[in-house]
Amino acid sequence: MFSELGTNLGNFFSQLFTDLGNYFITLWNWLESIVSYINPFSENFFVYKLIELLSNLLQLLFVPSDNYFSNKFDSLKQSFSERISYQSYIDIFENTKNAVAEEQISIDIENYSVGSLSLSKSKFIDFSVFDKYKSIYYGWVRGFTFVFLILYVINHWYKLIRGVDLINFSNKGSVEK
Repeated sequence: MFSELGTNLGNFFSQLFTDLGNYFITLWNWLESIVSYINPFSENFFVYKLIELLSNLLQLLFVPSDNYFSNKFDSLKQSFSERISYQSYIDIFENTKNAVAEEQISIDIENYSVGSLSLSKSKFIDFSVFDKYKSIYYGWVRGFTFVFLILYVINHWYKLIRGVDLINFSNKGSVEK
């Protein structure tokens, strides 16, 4: 009974000292790493580590990986091929390029007529009737355009001064900025 108690107590203290030894070794390693971060002559000096971490961060943020552009191109190509099947358009183009008409269709424009109307090569539509009204038409168009140009300029001057449109051309309502 005492031998069993002695063995159990020995095992307990043996395990306790082993655990305490491991704890102190871990504590010593932790303190050693802190001292190495503070020591300016050490390779683990925190300023060196900070510069290295900032360098890695900047590279991660601004320098693409080796396959970044090729992966982006492949993913865009894949998504376009799923949405727009360009291969079918290429096939249709190839088929029409190789197609041959069974008979040639020719239209003689000089002698082409539909009903009593015949097609003249020199004048398809005759606008000579409107020539005498051209200056009047141009005057009305210029006047109509000038009115809207004046409204546009007034609106922008008003917006420049007040910060709000005088005439709101959208359905959103007037919003002050």
